Amino acid sequence: MNEPLSPNRETLRICTVTPCHGRPDLVARLLSSLRRVAEEDLGSNSAVDIIIVDSTPDDLQAANQIRVYCEEAGACYERGAVNVRTKRNLGARLARSRGADIVLFIDSDCQAQPGLFREHLAGYKVNRSPLTHRPVGAVAGVTRFVGSASSAFRAMEQTPFLDSFSFAEHMPEVPFAPCTNFSIRLDVFEQVGGFVENWNYRLGGDDTELGRCINSAGYAILSRPQAIVLHEKSTWNRWLVVLERVWRWGRMDINVRRTEPVRNRQWIAPQPLTVALLLCPIALAWGLIPFFVLIFSTFALTPVITAMLRMPNRRHLLDCVGGEFLTLIFELGALYESLKSGHPQLAYQEIITHPMQVGTSWDARRRIAWVCILMLLAWLVLSLTILKLALH
Repeated sequence: MNEPLSPNRETLRICTVTPCHGRPDLVARLLSSLRRVAEEDLGSNSAVDIIIVDSTPDDLQAANQIRVYCEEAGACYERGAVNVRTKRNLGARLARSRGADIVLFIDSDCQAQPGLFREHLAGYKVNRSPLTHRPVGAVAGVTRFVGSASSAFRAMEQTPFLDSFSFAEHMPEVPFAPCTNFSIRLDVFEQVGGFVENWNYRLGGDDTELGRCINSAGYAILSRPQAIVLHEKSTWNRWLVVLERVWRWGRMDINVRRTEPVRNRQWIAPQPLTVALLLCPIALAWGLIPFFVLIFSTFALTPVITAMLRMPNRRHLLDCVGGEFLTLIFELGALYESLKSGHPQLAYQEIITHPMQVGTSWDARRRIAWVCILMLLAWLVLSLTILKLALH
């Protein structure tokens, strides 16, 4: 393991890497914010390189616009593959060739806020993490969502899927963090092999996998809650986009779990689909109608009952139900991928790469919801049994 960067070193060079595909207006806003914050944080002679790796087709006007915006901002414009991991790896190599010590990943639909560079650099001057005493290999900041929210985004807010964007506000050290506001020592990045490029999807699971590798290599991901970026809600506002995203995340989660040794996994509570599958043989014994009733009951009632139990007030019932539905889609994606890969047990395990993850338990309200669902299903099976006996 490499030693921590010297806390007395004042000349650490940081380079930002942003993969993009279209959305030139958002890229322009990002570039403007990066230049402004770099000057505010580090002075007019700041040694901050900005790298944009673009996969927008050359024949589209958007590609030329992004190139022009980069020239105007003094940023490096590089062509890359559509695969977002490949673009980030390419950006990291370019950062190394430019003499950078640290690479800061930030997405194109984000804007830097004052203190971003100062806080990330300060994180590497901490000798070791105060929580686990491991050398600091990476630094996580906070991502705050801004703009108007659609029903799809409000549903996402009711799920755990956005929690990692604010991990740094609640934990001194994190197991992983999104690449919207995440920096890493380049020597550590190279040591863990960078981003895995040959997953089934071009994006998804990147942050979890990289965090797993960093922690497994014995490094800490230090939190800097004052390192803030703003993320546009507009890129998360469409239901089709959100549904595809959580389905992909569920599938990618299984791929990440497959890379981790069995000793680093712990069992998690069964999800609605699990109970439905366990009850299928019983239901099939009674014919197709009971089978469909059981499946429908499990899928339809679980999100509603869980949402009602966790609702702060009745106004947000639809948002809560939507959030539970998105969670179910994630679980379906995970189960599908686990069955497809021939490792069904992975759907009911999670990986542990950080001390704070050991012994985590599922939400008490979900336990109550499960009691309600199981009681309903038991009543249904009992009723069908009595009905069949009465008919005979």
